[in-house]
Amino acid sequence: MEFIDTSQRVITFVVLFVTRFAFCQDDFSRINQSFYSIYAPAILRPGSLYNIAVTFDDDSKEMAVRASLINEGRNTASSEETKFDAGGCGLVSIKVPETITGNNFEVLVSGKDPTNSVHFQHRQQLAFSAKFLSIVVQMNRAAYMNGQRVLFRVIVLKTDLLPYSDPVTISIHDPNGFLVRRWLSRYSTNGVISLEYYLPRLVKAGDWNLRVLAGNQVFEQPFKVEEFFIPIYEYFVYAPAFLPEDEESFEVSMSMLFHTNWVQFGNISVTTLVQPADSTDYLEVFSENFNWEGAFNYEMKMERIRETLQGRMVGSTIRIEAILYDAFRGESRHAFSKTKIIAAAPRIEILGVGVVKPGLPLSGFVVISNSDSSKIDFDRLSSGSLSIKMKVGSSSQGSFVIEEFRVPKKSDHGFQTDNEEELFISELKSKEFWDTGVFRFTFFPPPGTFTAEIVASFVEEDDVRHFKNLALLVENNPEEIYVSVETSTVSAVVGSYAVFHFHSTVPVDRFTYLIMSKGLLLLSEQLSHGQTGVTTFAVPVGRHMAPSFQVIVDCKMKGKHYGDSITVPIEEFTTYKMNVTLNPIRDHSKKTVQVITRTEVGAFSAVAVLRQLQREEQGHFLFSKGKVTRALLDLEAVPGAIPEIFLEADRNGVYTPKLRLFPSKNADSDYSSFLDNSGISHVSADGISGFSGCPESTIDSCQKTLSRFRDFRILDEINDFRFARLNRHSDFYDPADGDWLWYDIPVSDDGIEFAVKGVAKADDTWFAEGFSVHPEHGLAFMDGLAETTSNPPFYIFLHGPTSIRRGETPSVKGVIISNSDETLDCLVKIEASDDFGVAQVEEGGNVESFRPRVIQGEIQHYVSVPTLTVKEVLFPIVPFVDKGTISVTVSVHTQLATDFETLDIEIEGEGVILYRHLSLLLDLKSRANLFRYLDIPIVDNPIELYKRQRRFVFGSPRGHLLISGDVIGPIPEELPSPGATAFKRILSGIESCMYAFGYNLWTLHYLRITRQFDFSICYFKVLRATAWILKTLGQAQFQEWENFLTIDRELLTQGCLWLTEQQAPDGSFIPDDISDGKLFRNEDEASGILILTSHVAQALHFAGLESGGDNRTLFSVVKERAVSYLERNFYKSEDPLALAIVTYVFTLSSSSQTEAAFAILDSKKIEEGNFIYWSRYPVDQNKVVYENQRPFIQPKGPANASSHAIEATSYALLVYLTRDGIETIEERITSWLNTMRMHDEGFASTVDTIIAMEALAEFAYHARLREISSLSVRVESSANPGADWLCEFDQSSLATLHRFDIDNIWGFVSVTGKGAGMAVAQAELSYGVDWPDYLDAPKEKRFDLTVWEKYSEFQNKSHVEVHACFRWASVNNSGPAVLEVELPTGYIILHSEAYQSIENQNLPFLVDVEPTEKAVYWYFDYVPEVSHCIQYQLRRWHAVANLTHYRSAKISEVYTPENFEMIMFDAAPLHVLDVCEVCGSYQCPYCYTFSHSNPVYVSVFLCFCSIIFNSSFKGDKMIYFASLIYALIMYLQ
Repeated sequence: MEFIDTSQRVITFVVLFVTRFAFCQDDFSRINQSFYSIYAPAILRPGSLYNIAVTFDDDSKEMAVRASLINEGRNTASSEETKFDAGGCGLVSIKVPETITGNNFEVLVSGKDPTNSVHFQHRQQLAFSAKFLSIVVQMNRAAYMNGQRVLFRVIVLKTDLLPYSDPVTISIHDPNGFLVRRWLSRYSTNGVISLEYYLPRLVKAGDWNLRVLAGNQVFEQPFKVEEFFIPIYEYFVYAPAFLPEDEESFEVSMSMLFHTNWVQFGNISVTTLVQPADSTDYLEVFSENFNWEGAFNYEMKMERIRETLQGRMVGSTIRIEAILYDAFRGESRHAFSKTKIIAAAPRIEILGVGVVKPGLPLSGFVVISNSDSSKIDFDRLSSGSLSIKMKVGSSSQGSFVIEEFRVPKKSDHGFQTDNEEELFISELKSKEFWDTGVFRFTFFPPPGTFTAEIVASFVEEDDVRHFKNLALLVENNPEEIYVSVETSTVSAVVGSYAVFHFHSTVPVDRFTYLIMSKGLLLLSEQLSHGQTGVTTFAVPVGRHMAPSFQVIVDCKMKGKHYGDSITVPIEEFTTYKMNVTLNPIRDHSKKTVQVITRTEVGAFSAVAVLRQLQREEQGHFLFSKGKVTRALLDLEAVPGAIPEIFLEADRNGVYTPKLRLFPSKNADSDYSSFLDNSGISHVSADGISGFSGCPESTIDSCQKTLSRFRDFRILDEINDFRFARLNRHSDFYDPADGDWLWYDIPVSDDGIEFAVKGVAKADDTWFAEGFSVHPEHGLAFMDGLAETTSNPPFYIFLHGPTSIRRGETPSVKGVIISNSDETLDCLVKIEASDDFGVAQVEEGGNVESFRPRVIQGEIQHYVSVPTLTVKEVLFPIVPFVDKGTISVTVSVHTQLATDFETLDIEIEGEGVILYRHLSLLLDLKSRANLFRYLDIPIVDNPIELYKRQRRFVFGSPRGHLLISGDVIGPIPEELPSPGATAFKRILSGIESCMYAFGYNLWTLHYLRITRQFDFSICYFKVLRATAWILKTLGQAQFQEWENFLTIDRELLTQGCLWLTEQQAPDGSFIPDDISDGKLFRNEDEASGILILTSHVAQALHFAGLESGGDNRTLFSVVKERAVSYLERNFYKSEDPLALAIVTYVFTLSSSSQTEAAFAILDSKKIEEGNFIYWSRYPVDQNKVVYENQRPFIQPKGPANASSHAIEATSYALLVYLTRDGIETIEERITSWLNTMRMHDEGFASTVDTIIAMEALAEFAYHARLREISSLSVRVESSANPGADWLCEFDQSSLATLHRFDIDNIWGFVSVTGKGAGMAVAQAELSYGVDWPDYLDAPKEKRFDLTVWEKYSEFQNKSHVEVHACFRWASVNNSGPAVLEVELPTGYIILHSEAYQSIENQNLPFLVDVEPTEKAVYWYFDYVPEVSHCIQYQLRRWHAVANLTHYRSAKISEVYTPENFEMIMFDAAPLHVLDVCEVCGSYQCPYCYTFSHSNPVYVSVFLCFCSIIFNSSFKGDKMIYFASLIYALIMYLQ
């Protein structure tokens, strides 16, 4: 139905188009009615040279011709006046501006004689096409996973294949079409722009677009983004992509794609399914089970598949599904592979044949390939015979065969001819056919032909015949006047000549030929022809004619015009060579490869690489000659300009499919249709012929219906099938090491460049390809592919936990992979270190828990690795330090080479970690010196006398100090800061995006308004703005940021439109009990409505202003209605937050109620000492303890946070700053805010942090602190003698962050400030406890939480089942909440399994989960009052012994974190596991990693010789019998 509608639209348009393209003739007298001809292209392109061909008869006068482009009645561009003599022929050229736009274009052609008398003037409507460039995008992948780097190159070339030098704008759009990244006005290097973009970790999966804007031409390159999480190990099934239907069997291979381990033992279940060609359902054929021992190949028989399909083989799909079960770990992995069944018969096509013109030659091609368009084998072609014949029908002779061409079998090669020249040509054409599958023929249909047909047949060795028939259109002219143009140049080459032959059946004095390419008229000449016969002429071939050009001939006989055309492809359109050579021999260890690129001096070169499997799955996204050819053919707008296209694919998928182009002839039998399909309009004094081709709006639709684009569609189908035929795996995305050879050489100085690149550590075959662009010589491709193999003789991977608790014994696993042809004797060494030792296993596999025997220094171990195998060696590491990072280096030495790896392990505190934070503002605006003493509430000894419990766990305390200038707080060294762990938990979903964007926005805004902004320190690799609230997006609109941060205005508009739909009739916005009500929790309903309505009003104020037209008016009206509601109802609330935010909205809107609201707000402030703040209840300040007349300020715990007070006070500060500027009250508010920091980079929660940063940034701007800042801060620690740190701040270093780690965590820290300005001092302390009484507790109990674990007996508790039960212990439901449960070190839960567990829990309020190496976070929309439980399973992945005894779980509200519940649960069963119980050492018997010695085989012959020797000397009988028994044992072995 869609095709019919499209066809009707095209037909309707063509009718209208023909009408519009009629020439308009002004009322000028025609002096001579038959003396000129005008040929004008019907397509107008910006930035091009629009040429018009004009010819005159011999009896014409001297003429001056001028042409002009008219748009909407105005002259856009004109040509110079061109003079023509009698009988002249030439081009009139108009330089088309690149900036033109519109559709209503006309060309005006006029001719004057020397007396300035106008002899003719004609207008023609033109079709405007914005395409004037060939734009190709090369990407490193066709699909990406979340968080992956997108590498791409944009190649922009002009029609002559020279680089486009003007700036180009590039942007990336998500599946909703919203702009997520933009690069404005980027200049290219020789036409190439190379960029990168990092996808967000939380990405929107779907079809993304990379959009290129060059001039007014828009090009879009789609690419896929998918959500994928790399599993621990992967299982891979591979079967051939295409399988002929007559095959009896095919091989299926199954192997591991491992990252940190492999499966040695298990079983595998294989199921074979088939999908018939006419169905979407799969039918099961059979299922089998096999044992698994590392790899598996088996032969799949086709007999049962044929029975299931009942003979309907072609087009059906075979799906092999396999499930691998790991016997050691008790896990399973799924994989599948698809195979398409193709026809066994070859594909035969007859190409390049045009309309039959009786009496004139007719040429064409027969092409034979496999049914999947892959190249057919030489043996298959040479063992068969080809026959091509032409049947014609005439009124006098009926139907008969005029000629037949034959290519016999190679075995009976013999041609029936005595002519040596004909024999040589026949043998040459036969050999060409056997090599390429292409045969060119030329028939001579006799005069009087009215029907014609070409029949091609191929007879295979087994006498199976395959036919292809092509019925031809015959041009019938009662006067038997025909003209034709043929070529003897099958594939032209740039820099050479293409030869053409003009034929006619009647005498012709002269004819005109035109050369066109990509809709542009390039050349026009007139040639004499004379009598009937052949006139041969040659045309020089240039780059601007690529990838094909059209030769149009036109002549006039007996008062009528006759014409013909032929399109000739250009095989080679590069004028120089580019080559990439990979030399792996230079480095015998094969760790690096030497890359040699050869090109022209001054050229840009680019290299890309893909794995072999990746090339099969998604190699079509790389840059190739076929991709450029396709882009250039997209510039053609008419069928007659397109050559015949035949796809030559690689069945294995390694090599890029080739597009073979063949000459194509005119297929129209009348002159008018011939001009229509040639894209040319012809006018003479005798008549007018218009153009009815495809304009810009329907070019794509017309191309899709052309049979010559059939192979493009076949190619797309092949690519789509390959793209989805295998299950997704990590190597498909290859985020880690897949781009090791993606690099650019901007300018080659001498034409040859050498580079040494590190090869990825992976056993794989890699294929590199390259291209080059020269400013004068254009584009060049690399011939073929450069292949290399990343298979060093051996290499090592090191795996283990990157973070452990103090007292735990982690095992570091060295995985040795051998690619050698011989067994390797490997010496494995652990480099000596003072930070750790290696635990030793005693006799019988015994290891003492907590106190194993430890060896320090260099540890050596010998292991033998057989050929092409993997060996694992585990070393249990015993750290000697309580905190910090230890580096474990393992090296392997063999006869061939040495390899090593280093693993860094961070040691964290033991027990349940508690955090304390202290923050204060150092105000030196009005004083010269300032002294502050920060108390550390931790003592040097955790032991309390006469008590069972200890204050904290030994070695667990940690601490550091942060000093930052001004009042904004710490500014990260690298921007943007992801902020994912700012609150000591992983942020997820919209909260993560909101906080990361808002934090970076206000940090950069502070730097901007205080004139500290430097774009060199900020480059947005990840733009997480797609989920940020509209207010913040609207506030991010700054013109100077456009090159780095772009907010799509359509996103703002659509978001604001949705907001307007939610407004109640009274102007308010009512919170939803399920979402908004929990985000803006309040004591009463009225306050909730006021807060939400105020937030919407802010969004409309900041984001709605970016919209234009009617939408802006609508948003203004909705905002005013919301403000009106606030004015009527704000006095009903006593909530400080509601009053603060409403007053802020009134201030923004210049409301009449601003003063009234401000008066109420001012009356609600709380004054405590030097602080002023707003809160529902008094907030605990930092306690001060006086000792020796010194005030020691103590840190706060999580129970002292108040997100409501921070947010309310921040809005109040914004109001005061807007009204009064900087006065004492604003300074007191700022001082209080800086004491409420609960984290280094945050306050209590994400929402209040962003509002507080906004307020503090505005305070810094109004206070102009940078202009007066010149201060120094000295920090000293009483427990760390010699620790004396000095921080200095001035105008150039105000944003510098100073961090100091404290070694001994007790005593106090003194902070001394001198000078002028402000700074923020923070202290972060943490320590571990193992007694429930010392856990943090909230002021009011809000949650109930219990956690327990169930341990499996399988593999010594390698599986842990966790149960967590919780409920809201207050009235109503909670707000958004997060449950954090610590993981035992070395255990994991996969992302995919965690997401699946969300569905299994059947809890509607459970919305997300985020597993990490240390904990798993469960996110809830709310927590109900009724108890609910979640259950999930952990698996041991890294071997770790003596795990920490106690772990914690914590549940809290996201936006009011002071509402929490923390518990401690006992993990004693894991705590007592020793090294061998977790198989953590190569010395542990009964483990699969046990490093045993190979059996020693002793010669039996030598044993008996020793017995005889012993008996002959009458030795000890005991020795004699012992020797005899030993010989017998050896014999039995």
